[in-house]
Amino acid sequence: MPQQLIIIDFLLKIFLISQEILMLRVSCLSLLFFLIFLSCKNYVFVREYTPKSTEFKSKPKIALVGFFPYRYSSTTSGRRTTTTAYLDYTHSTSSVMSVGTPIDLIPSSGLDLNVSNDRTKEIAMNYLEKVKISGLQEISKMIEINKIDDKTTFALKKRDVDYYLIAIHGPVFDESMGNLGRTLLTAHVCILTFGTIPCWRSIPTETKFLLYDNKLNLVDQKSYSDRYEHLGAWWGQEEQGSFNMQTSEIPNPLKIKVYKPHILEYEDHLKELLNK
Repeated sequence: MPQQLIIIDFLLKIFLISQEILMLRVSCLSLLFFLIFLSCKNYVFVREYTPKSTEFKSKPKIALVGFFPYRYSSTTSGRRTTTTAYLDYTHSTSSVMSVGTPIDLIPSSGLDLNVSNDRTKEIAMNYLEKVKISGLQEISKMIEINKIDDKTTFALKKRDVDYYLIAIHGPVFDESMGNLGRTLLTAHVCILTFGTIPCWRSIPTETKFLLYDNKLNLVDQKSYSDRYEHLGAWWGQEEQGSFNMQTSEIPNPLKIKVYKPHILEYEDHLKELLNK
């Protein structure tokens, strides 16, 4: 009997040692995979757009509103992860426009009471419906919103401008399941080749432009949509940031680049429209 106990004890020790070795291998592989993705950089292919040589006959005074991509924040409770999108006010795309000035850089002088509360409210709520509560900071630069008791009033701030151009970037989330499958498949190949064969995502972009005159009459609206190819590999470009498969957020160095074709194309359209 004691001999059997010795054998069982020996086998148990062998089993525990093998489990420790297995766990060590799993930990080493996990660390290796983490280091592979940590070393991967972004490389993107964005549709190129070459602006036309057309110029404005007389340069209009345009207040630029919006022009912000998104940033994301995730919270985890148990097995459930909730991701919330916010406008990223640190990466404005308005710099791509050769005409117009961000609205907060144009001084206001009181309120324009010639524009009705209902008309102003419609524009403010339409913007907030698309970008949610984080857009309140931006639309409040254009429209003064006051709540007195149970009543909310909306009034256009008076500025020396001809037009207001609102740009809304998106989509907020990529809901394409096909893209998720592509990402997971190429991620495994990326790991096996130590980041040489890239992890590949195809990410949608869209921008809606709304042009109003200085009395908030809608002059023009136009939308553009594209997809850009997003690769992650060790040979990616340092200036495009580190690759992160865990988030759908556009990397900071790319937030202007991926929307640039939309803005350039709309500006050409705007020149043709206002030159008539």
